Amino acid sequence: MLGWAAPWVLLIAVAASTLPLLEDQFGRQDGPALHPEGLVILICGAPNKLRQMKSWEEGLQPRLNREALFLRLVDGREIAPQQHEQAKATLREKVPPEIAILLDWEGLYWKALQLEPDTVELAFFSGGQALSYRISGRFHPAAATSLVERLEKVGGGP
Repeated sequence: MLGWAAPWVLLIAVAASTLPLLEDQFGRQDGPALHPEGLVILICGAPNKLRQMKSWEEGLQPRLNREALFLRLVDGREIAPQQHEQAKATLREKVPPEIAILLDWEGLYWKALQLEPDTVELAFFSGGQALSYRISGRFHPAAATSLVERLEKVGGGP
C-alpha cells in the first residue's frame, strides 16, 4: 500500500438542496444548495486541519480544467457555544478575508454525509447532486491525479 493512500469511501446519496446553509466567520451563509450548477467540492475538517484543507484546494485547482467551487467546512462540535464568537474572530484574524470557512457547530454535514471526525474529507457535488464517493486523508499529488481522473469519468470534472 502506498504511503499517501487516501481512501475512497462511498457517499450516501444526498442532494445539495437537502443540506443546510452554514455561516462563515463573517456571518455570511453558504452551502452547496446555493450552487446547483457546476462542480462543488466540499473540503471538510476539524479546526486543527485548516492547513491540510488548504493543501487539497491548492493541489486540486491547477489540475482541474474547469471551474470548481471549493467550500471549506469546519467541524465545530468540539467548540463550546460560549466560544463560537471567539472562534469566528480567530478565523477572521488568521485567514485572508477572501477565504470563507463555513462553521458546522452541530455537525449537520458530518451526520448527513457520514463524514469521519479528525480527518480531512472531500465530498463532491455536480449539478446539485452528490457524487457517489468522497476521499479522505492528507493531500498527495497522486491522489489528486486519481481524483481528477475519477471526476472526469463521472462527468463532474474537467
